[in-house]
Amino acid sequence: MALFILNGKFLEVNAPSISIENRGFRYGDGVFETIRYFNHQPILIKEHLERWWNGLELLGFEFPALLSAERIEEEIQLLTKKNKHKNARIRLTGFRNNGGLYDVSDPKVSYSIESYPITTEISDLNSNGLHVCLFDACIKAADKYSHTKNNNYLPYVLGAKHASSNQCNDALIFNQYGRICDSTKANLFIIHDHQIITPPISEGCIAGVMRKQLLHILPELGYSVSEAPISRELLLNADHIFLSNAIQVIRWVSFIEGKEYTLGPIHEIRTALRRTNPIVFC
Repeated sequence: MALFILNGKFLEVNAPSISIENRGFRYGDGVFETIRYFNHQPILIKEHLERWWNGLELLGFEFPALLSAERIEEEIQLLTKKNKHKNARIRLTGFRNNGGLYDVSDPKVSYSIESYPITTEISDLNSNGLHVCLFDACIKAADKYSHTKNNNYLPYVLGAKHASSNQCNDALIFNQYGRICDSTKANLFIIHDHQIITPPISEGCIAGVMRKQLLHILPELGYSVSEAPISRELLLNADHIFLSNAIQVIRWVSFIEGKEYTLGPIHEIRTALRRTNPIVFC
């Protein structure tokens, strides 16, 4: 039986673990991280934990004195060892406990760590382009909290359901301005007139760990990169499109709303990134 960690204790995944009054369950009152664990190493763990701490702090959580980055990393290693995972998807979740209706009676954070096995091929560049839908039925608000990876994930959940119902691999999510912020799984990058463009954080996209890496490294590799709003019109006039997250690194898109996109320089970009840091971009 696979195990997970709840507040430092190992439990079986099917074991009763939270109360029906738990605020994380009732209201999505929490923040999570998805971390790639490759060859017994959590990739970009410092960046993931920094985003996790910042998100929890923004939501007004209080931290136990003994909860540290070092402890979390140690527990990730212990969990993957017990679950016999060499390559895994790690989910780290911080959430508030019981008490209160919409108000908060206990601001302290509880946390869980889960690990799920993945294949080494999951981060390879996809040989077949993704088919992606547009989903604007549930809008994501662009505000001071929207960049956090919080547990209030309804637009992404419904977007993924829409994609599945329409035989698509993913769906793009819109903000209140009618522009695209990201996909249900990843940050969005388009290539238009040799310029790589991704929505800024102010558009409501998740502050992706891999997104941050790409914005830093791509200019060093000679690519022209900018952060700018992406309208439906700009998206459909783009030359090439790719999605990026910490688990799959880069996935190229071949089809959106009847428009076909070629691989173009995306393979070259992926190869250049792998040369810069084989562990991060493996």
